[in-house]
Amino acid sequence: PPRSRPPRSTIALNASRLGTASLIDQAAFGLRWWLDDTMLSEVCMATPRFRARLIDGRESGLPGGFLISGRAGRTGYIQRLAVHPDEHRNGLASALLVDSLRWMQRNRVGRVFVNTHVDNEPALALYRANGFVALRDELAVFEGVIPR
Repeated sequence: PPRSRPPRSTIALNASRLGTASLIDQAAFGLRWWLDDTMLSEVCMATPRFRARLIDGRESGLPGGFLISGRAGRTGYIQRLAVHPDEHRNGLASALLVDSLRWMQRNRVGRVFVNTHVDNEPALALYRANGFVALRDELAVFEGVIPR
Protein backbone atom coordinates (compact mmCIF):
# COMPACT_ATOMS: atom_id res chain seq x y z
CA PRO A 1 0.00 0.00 0.00
CA PRO A 2 1.01 3.63 -0.37
CA ARG A 3 3.25 4.89 2.42
CA SER A 4 1.39 8.15 2.87
CA ARG A 5 -1.19 8.52 5.60
CA PRO A 6 -4.82 8.21 4.50
CA PRO A 7 -6.17 11.76 4.16
CA ARG A 8 -9.45 10.94 5.91
CA SER A 9 -10.53 8.63 8.69
CA THR A 10 -13.11 5.91 8.23
CA ILE A 11 -15.68 4.31 10.54
CA ALA A 12 -17.00 0.78 10.77
CA LEU A 13 -19.76 -0.12 8.35
CA ASN A 14 -21.80 -2.29 10.68
CA ALA A 15 -25.26 -3.83 10.24
CA SER A 16 -27.04 -0.69 11.45
CA ARG A 17 -25.33 1.36 8.72
CA LEU A 18 -25.95 -0.98 5.77
CA GLY A 19 -29.05 0.97 4.74
CA THR A 20 -26.95 4.13 4.43
CA ALA A 21 -24.35 2.25 2.40
CA SER A 22 -27.10 0.89 0.16
CA LEU A 23 -28.28 4.44 -0.63
CA ILE A 24 -24.72 5.39 -1.57
CA ASP A 25 -24.46 2.26 -3.69
CA GLN A 26 -27.69 3.08 -5.54
CA ALA A 27 -26.55 6.64 -6.25
CA ALA A 28 -23.14 5.40 -7.43
CA PHE A 29 -24.22 2.45 -9.58
CA GLY A 30 -27.85 3.12 -10.48
CA LEU A 31 -30.68 0.64 -10.24
CA ARG A 32 -29.12 -1.83 -12.66
CA TRP A 33 -26.06 -2.62 -10.51
CA TRP A 34 -27.34 -1.45 -7.11
CA LEU A 35 -26.89 -3.68 -4.06
CA ASP A 36 -29.40 -3.32 -1.25
CA ASP A 37 -28.52 -3.78 2.42
CA THR A 38 -29.14 -7.55 2.32
CA MET A 39 -26.87 -7.96 -0.70
CA LEU A 40 -24.17 -5.79 0.90
CA SER A 41 -24.33 -8.04 3.96
CA GLU A 42 -23.80 -11.02 1.65
CA VAL A 43 -20.78 -9.28 0.11
CA CYS A 44 -19.29 -9.04 3.60
CA MET A 45 -19.81 -12.77 4.15
CA ALA A 46 -18.24 -13.76 0.80
CA THR A 47 -14.79 -14.14 2.38
CA PRO A 48 -13.71 -15.65 5.70
CA ARG A 49 -12.55 -12.22 6.97
CA PHE A 50 -13.75 -8.80 5.90
CA ARG A 51 -13.39 -5.10 6.64
CA ALA A 52 -16.27 -2.76 5.84
CA ARG A 53 -15.77 0.98 6.24
CA LEU A 54 -17.75 4.20 5.69
CA ILE A 55 -16.27 7.62 5.09
CA ASP A 56 -17.91 11.01 5.52
CA GLY A 57 -18.18 13.31 2.54
CA ARG A 58 -16.20 16.53 2.47
CA GLU A 59 -19.12 18.76 1.56
CA SER A 60 -22.02 17.35 3.53
CA GLY A 61 -20.43 15.68 6.54
CA LEU A 62 -22.77 12.76 5.79
CA PRO A 63 -21.46 9.37 4.72
CA GLY A 64 -20.17 9.80 1.19
CA GLY A 65 -18.67 6.42 0.38
CA PHE A 66 -17.90 2.91 1.57
CA LEU A 67 -15.61 0.00 0.84
CA ILE A 68 -16.01 -3.68 1.65
CA SER A 69 -12.84 -5.71 1.37
CA GLY A 70 -12.13 -9.28 2.32
CA ARG A 71 -9.39 -11.79 2.66
CA ALA A 72 -9.02 -15.53 2.45
CA GLY A 73 -5.66 -16.63 3.73
CA ARG A 74 -3.03 -14.42 2.10
CA THR A 75 -5.30 -13.29 -0.74
CA GLY A 76 -7.25 -10.05 -0.51
CA TYR A 77 -10.25 -8.76 -2.43
CA ILE A 78 -11.68 -5.29 -2.98
CA GLN A 79 -15.28 -6.46 -3.02
CA ARG A 80 -17.35 -3.27 -3.28
CA LEU A 81 -16.29 0.36 -3.46
CA ALA A 82 -18.89 3.09 -3.92
CA VAL A 83 -18.73 6.87 -3.64
CA HIS A 84 -21.77 9.10 -3.95
CA PRO A 85 -21.59 11.09 -7.23
CA ASP A 86 -21.77 14.37 -5.28
CA GLU A 87 -18.47 13.39 -3.65
CA HIS A 88 -16.50 12.30 -6.72
CA ARG A 89 -12.96 13.69 -6.98
CA ASN A 90 -12.82 14.50 -3.25
CA GLY A 91 -10.35 11.74 -2.31
CA LEU A 92 -12.89 9.47 -0.63
CA ALA A 93 -12.20 6.41 -2.80
CA SER A 94 -8.45 6.82 -2.31
CA ALA A 95 -8.80 7.10 1.47
CA LEU A 96 -11.03 4.02 1.61
CA LEU A 97 -8.68 2.03 -0.61
CA VAL A 98 -5.57 2.96 1.39
CA ASP A 99 -7.39 2.03 4.62
CA SER A 100 -8.28 -1.37 3.17
CA LEU A 101 -4.80 -2.05 1.80
CA ARG A 102 -3.25 -1.22 5.17
CA TRP A 103 -5.64 -3.64 6.89
CA MET A 104 -4.57 -6.31 4.42
CA GLN A 105 -0.90 -5.52 4.95
CA ARG A 106 -1.31 -5.87 8.73
CA ASN A 107 -2.85 -9.28 8.08
CA ARG A 108 -0.01 -10.42 5.79
CA VAL A 109 -2.02 -10.46 2.60
CA GLY A 110 0.36 -10.90 -0.32
CA ARG A 111 -1.94 -10.37 -3.29
CA VAL A 112 -5.07 -8.29 -3.80
CA PHE A 113 -7.66 -8.64 -6.56
CA VAL A 114 -10.30 -6.21 -7.76
CA ASN A 115 -12.52 -6.22 -10.80
CA THR A 116 -14.04 -3.25 -12.52
CA HIS A 117 -15.41 -2.51 -15.94
CA VAL A 118 -12.67 -2.18 -18.56
CA ASP A 119 -14.05 1.23 -19.57
CA ASN A 120 -14.29 2.65 -16.05
CA GLU A 121 -11.33 5.02 -16.37
CA PRO A 122 -11.73 6.75 -12.97
CA ALA A 123 -11.67 3.38 -11.18
CA LEU A 124 -8.81 2.07 -13.30
CA ALA A 125 -6.79 5.22 -12.58
CA LEU A 126 -7.45 4.83 -8.84
CA TYR A 127 -6.27 1.23 -8.81
CA ARG A 128 -3.23 1.93 -10.99
CA ALA A 129 -2.23 4.84 -8.74
CA ASN A 130 -2.28 2.42 -5.82
CA GLY A 131 -0.06 -0.21 -7.38
CA PHE A 132 -2.57 -2.47 -9.12
CA VAL A 133 -1.76 -3.88 -12.55
CA ALA A 134 -4.15 -5.34 -15.10
CA LEU A 135 -4.18 -9.09 -15.52
CA ARG A 136 -4.00 -10.53 -19.00
CA ASP A 137 -7.43 -12.14 -18.79
CA GLU A 138 -10.39 -9.80 -18.73
CA LEU A 139 -13.33 -10.85 -16.61
CA ALA A 140 -16.45 -11.55 -18.63
CA VAL A 141 -19.63 -10.36 -16.93
CA PHE A 142 -22.92 -11.73 -18.20
CA GLU A 143 -26.47 -10.77 -17.48
CA GLY A 144 -29.38 -13.16 -17.90
CA VAL A 145 -33.12 -12.85 -17.87
CA ILE A 146 -35.19 -15.50 -16.17
CA PRO A 147 -38.18 -16.41 -18.34
CA ARG A 148 -41.59 -16.14 -16.74
